Amino acid sequence: MAGTSKAHKVDLHVHSSHSDRPYSWFLRSTGAAECYTAVDQAYAIARRRGMDLVTLADHDVIDGALALCERHPGDTFVSVEVSARFPEDGCIVHVICVDVTEAQHRELQRLRRDVYELVAYLDEARIAHFWAHPLSQVNGRLRREHLERGLLMFRALETRNGTRDVTHEHRLHEVTAGISVAQLARWAERYPRAPWINRDARYHMVGGSDDHGTLAIARAYTVFEGEASGAGVADALRGGRTAAGGEAGTGTTLAHNCYGVLAGFLQHSGQ
Repeated sequence: MAGTSKAHKVDLHVHSSHSDRPYSWFLRSTGAAECYTAVDQAYAIARRRGMDLVTLADHDVIDGALALCERHPGDTFVSVEVSARFPEDGCIVHVICVDVTEAQHRELQRLRRDVYELVAYLDEARIAHFWAHPLSQVNGRLRREHLERGLLMFRALETRNGTRDVTHEHRLHEVTAGISVAQLARWAERYPRAPWINRDARYHMVGGSDDHGTLAIARAYTVFEGEASGAGVADALRGGRTAAGGEAGTGTTLAHNCYGVLAGFLQHSGQ
């Protein structure tokens, strides 16, 4: 990441208690949410750990992010983790959209059942976004052809995720380093439904904690150059002025997320 602007830090992948519609069958069957971190708690931890800006990226809702911005104006902005589907087979991928408005969020939710329509809208509306944990299974359907289509459609990738082992990051770097414009052209011919957004085979790297239990907040984050605001982050993402910072995840981090959800569930259910 080159340039003379001051570098800022922000964790672009933090969940709050508003992530209350889990994909896990076990969590759904027990009535548990995915996260029990309070909005103000997430803000305080992120700032204490050195983040210049704070946002929340809950699953398909922005209530928490709106509350965050209302309570802590000036160094916050609205994000959302959109659960998008490949229309052919229902494979789910997560796309984090940054500095969005309420009207844009409604449109994202309308389009998310077809990732091709979603990505086309994001590109047309110039909404900054990135593909979260691209190599991870969300609903057990991710295959090579989904990765190839995703690498056609996305420029920014979350390489460093606070709940994924460092091998996830290394493998993603290996994959992207071997991609050429000619390779993308072959994929575009193979997958005509997928919008060919990434025309130069250059990928911008992003980091985020993917925290669900407070331990990992701001341990993995994004470094960017530009104005310290939501608009500044979005502009840096669009311009490729981002880098992944902090630490990758470990088994301890993942276990703490699980225990954090369990503790929150027990507390909220009165057990």
